[in-house]
Amino acid sequence: CHFFATQLLQRCAKRGQDGGASEFRPILGNLVDDLLLLLLSPEYPSASMLLLIMNRILANDMLKASSIVPKTAGTPHAEATYLNTAFDVLGKISAAAAGILAAYRDKPLKLASEKDNGASTAKVESSCHCGRSHTQQFMLNCDDCKGWYHGECVCLTKTNVPRVWICDDCRLKRMVVEETRVFAERAKRTQPKGMDLCLSECVSDTHILRQLLLNHLTEESSSTLDSPARQFARKVHLAMWIEELSAPQATGTDIEDSDRAKNAFVSRLLCDHFLQQWDAPEGDVQAAKNDHTVGSSSRRCLNKEGNMRLMLNLTATKSGLVTSFPRQIGLLLQLMADEVQTSVRKLSVKAISQVLEADPTLMLHSAVKKAVSDRFVDDAKSVREAAVALVGNFVVQTPEIANAFHSSLLKCLNDDGVSVKKRAVKIFRQILENNPTYLGRAAACAVLLRRAADPKEDDSVRDLIHEFFVKLWLEASSSVPASGKKLPTREPDEESVPNVEAVAAVSPITGAGIVTPPSAIASEETSS
Repeated sequence: CHFFATQLLQRCAKRGQDGGASEFRPILGNLVDDLLLLLLSPEYPSASMLLLIMNRILANDMLKASSIVPKTAGTPHAEATYLNTAFDVLGKISAAAAGILAAYRDKPLKLASEKDNGASTAKVESSCHCGRSHTQQFMLNCDDCKGWYHGECVCLTKTNVPRVWICDDCRLKRMVVEETRVFAERAKRTQPKGMDLCLSECVSDTHILRQLLLNHLTEESSSTLDSPARQFARKVHLAMWIEELSAPQATGTDIEDSDRAKNAFVSRLLCDHFLQQWDAPEGDVQAAKNDHTVGSSSRRCLNKEGNMRLMLNLTATKSGLVTSFPRQIGLLLQLMADEVQTSVRKLSVKAISQVLEADPTLMLHSAVKKAVSDRFVDDAKSVREAAVALVGNFVVQTPEIANAFHSSLLKCLNDDGVSVKKRAVKIFRQILENNPTYLGRAAACAVLLRRAADPKEDDSVRDLIHEFFVKLWLEASSSVPASGKKLPTREPDEESVPNVEAVAAVSPITGAGIVTPPSAIASEETSS
């Protein structure tokens, strides 16, 4: 993986037509798109490794292209098209990691407790993980816990319901009991004398989920035509897990010798457990001769929806690509503050926007908010415009952002760049049209009136403000935003509200308080 990724990126980084760089860059973009589609597919474990290697190499190249890393004499500058491609790829990879973490945060896969009873009385409420109650659509009743689940949520219809159906929660509970028993027997045979070992230290949530994934791949490899590919995927997963367990343990001074010995014993126990499953059993995948398997195959594997949640959980918690997301976004924020390279700052803003589209809540993080706000006063107009456009994409979908960036957006109405001012006007138009009760309304309208009254203001900006007030005051508008959320109200800062009477004294206002556009003023002067 490392050799392939290195060679591909080296060809993409070459200048001009040297080495066919113009041909390899589209290949890189298409390859990353395909790998991201396979990131949560257990049959393609190498996708995560390839993306992680590419992410590290590209991040290193972007640091060299910035002023953060001192350049030595003779160091060539990165080509503009390669920078565009590299930042686009970095943004896609970071956005995928952010989306996985957001999905895991909203919909985690929780293991049932070993102490839970296997069966219970019939439940009146729905037990489905989607959170919805009983509906008129098709639902299934678990033969173990008697909970009700929507057919579409467990990927079943009336035509393919099995004779006995067990929900994922009950399967997970059985796995906890089974794996605990297996490890208890193995620990008794190999545990050193005098070692006080708790079984919960061996049977962690990660181990249970990995065993479920292994069961799924084993069953799929015996029932599909592409059996060799599934077998190879099994061995890749096993190799990665064994490598992780065999890694040297931390040798901190606060770790006692007994705990260090206990951790080493648990790691060896898990390694042996996975090594015994290296070769998938032929024929019946749940052959009785394997001591690590009991029961039927269908009862030791999750359904299709459960396997998707299983991969989401393992990827979010154990994948090196996803766990390195804080470093990825930290690098983009660092590049966004580059003091020399304008192109690096602009491309960093665009890459960050891809990440925020996957998880808009990151916009309210203090570090992200500060970095974006700092770009509002950037020396380059293109960077300021990109930052304002970034915020504008989320003021309606994520209403809290309108409140967080209210003061910064007000300052953009006085920006020297016409394109920046026009974007700010459009953003406030979105806010006020979707929430007429917004308490920052007076401050925004006052600044807009002052811009319209300024004779030196660009005509396109004044016309845009005129259209805004015509629609705001004369046309009927709904107080409910398109997103279904009400924008947060805000008490405006006293310093941000100009003297409205002074503005009205110099503003070209007619009749019902509508700002007269420059084109109308010119026509009146001509007719008079």
